[in-house]
Amino acid sequence: MQYLRLHPILEDVRADEELKFERFRFNGGEPHIKIQSAIGTGSVTIETNLKNADYFVELLMATDALRRAGAKKIHLLAPYIPGGRQDRVMVWGEPLSIKVYADIINSQGYERVYTLDPHSPVTSALIDRCCIIPTGPLFDRSVLSKVEDFDEGFDNCVLISPDAGAYKKTLALAQPWTGCNVITAEKIRNIRTGEIEKTTLHIYDSDDIFEQICIIADDICDGGRTFVELGKIIKSHMPAELILYVSHGIFSNGLDGLSEYFDRIITTNCFRLPHETKRWNNFTVMPLRKEDLK
Repeated sequence: MQYLRLHPILEDVRADEELKFERFRFNGGEPHIKIQSAIGTGSVTIETNLKNADYFVELLMATDALRRAGAKKIHLLAPYIPGGRQDRVMVWGEPLSIKVYADIINSQGYERVYTLDPHSPVTSALIDRCCIIPTGPLFDRSVLSKVEDFDEGFDNCVLISPDAGAYKKTLALAQPWTGCNVITAEKIRNIRTGEIEKTTLHIYDSDDIFEQICIIADDICDGGRTFVELGKIIKSHMPAELILYVSHGIFSNGLDGLSEYFDRIITTNCFRLPHETKRWNNFTVMPLRKEDLK
């Protein structure tokens, strides 16, 4: 397998597996790409971060260039699929965004499309030959490497689902962690304004989080208001440590507000890059590996 690394994501790709290429932009603003390496096996994986429209156009250019250069099978690794949160039409006159993006991806006829922790099952239903990268192994690798207390087991650990929609995912993450407790939160959002009006944490016993390691796990953190409001409540119960893990850390409002309540913030390199950890303390970006695609 060769890799065209438009935006490097996998940390264990060897130098001899990488295809050389040149990217540039024409005076009219159009992104362009030129493959500079021979296509050896004829099977190529494109790594990309589809977080803006230019990256999407670059992907289409790269796919066409690879086929013209002799690639027989092209796989796509796009851990973040845009439009995943727009999986239904809420207001008349709006597009079904995820369907638009899925149609563009499907038009390219990729052998497989690898994505991570989609916000909605609609994403994988609409994308042809979609392979969801398992969240569990990446979550375990990310969190366990940062918390030494887990060496003694998980009896002092609480996994918290930030809302009802994430509860099943949280239960799945907790399944291999014998002794780990799971609790859930609930938020009420104004669908017109998008503002969170109320956050409730369902605690049936005060010992559920008192002096324990609390981990909130979710797929996306955008502005972070959901987690800030939840962090305020959890911190009032004096946990031993409060950790936020998100697969796709957009952090559009930065990390200052989150850092006030969370002792550690962990995300993958699917949206953020490792060098960005220098801007904040206790912020970790965990890269994916080839084994995560199996």
